[in-house]
Amino acid sequence: DRGFSIDTLEYFGIAFSDSKNRIVIPARDEKHKVVGFIGRAISPDIQPKYLYSKGFPRKNILFNLNNAKRFDSCIIVEGSLDAMKIHQAGYPNVVSSLGATITREHIATLGSHFDKIIIFSDNDSAGNAMRDEIIKHLYDKELRIINFENSGFKDPGDMNSDQISEFINNSIDYFAWSLEGAY
Repeated sequence: DRGFSIDTLEYFGIAFSDSKNRIVIPARDEKHKVVGFIGRAISPDIQPKYLYSKGFPRKNILFNLNNAKRFDSCIIVEGSLDAMKIHQAGYPNVVSSLGATITREHIATLGSHFDKIIIFSDNDSAGNAMRDEIIKHLYDKELRIINFENSGFKDPGDMNSDQISEFINNSIDYFAWSLEGAY
C-alpha cells in the first residue's frame, strides 16, 4: 500500500517475515555486503515500528551507499523506505541515515564520497535538526535544501514519483536559503 513497484522491492531485496509480521529490508555496507536487517512493522498496532538485527551498525551505515557511491552527488533522507521511494522516482543516488540522527561516521562518509548533497529530511523538528547537523559539518560541500514545510507531507515516502521529482528539481541552494533567513 506504499506504492512500491515489484522492481523496486526486488532491487532492494525486500522480503517478508511471517513469524515477525514485518517487512525485512537488508542493509549493506559500501562493498555490498549485508551487515544487518531492518524489520518494518506493517501495521500501526505493531510496536516498535522498526526493529534492527542484533549488532546492526546503524551509526556507521548509510543505507544504499553501495549503489549511490558511484555518483558525485547524493540525496540524503532519514528512512530506508524514503530512500526506496526516491530511487523508484528515478534517483539512484539516494542514501538514508536510518533515522534523524546524523553521526560523525555519517558525516565522514558523506564528505568523502559526495561533492553535492541534497538534504531531503523529514518535515518535522527531528528532520530540521538532521538538516542543521549536515549543514554544520559539511558547509564546504555544495548543499541543497528541500523545503516542503507547508506541503502536507511528513516525508518523501508519502509522495509519489512526480511529487518527489518536483521537490528535488526545486531544491534550494543552501547559501540562497540561508540568505532568505531560513537558517
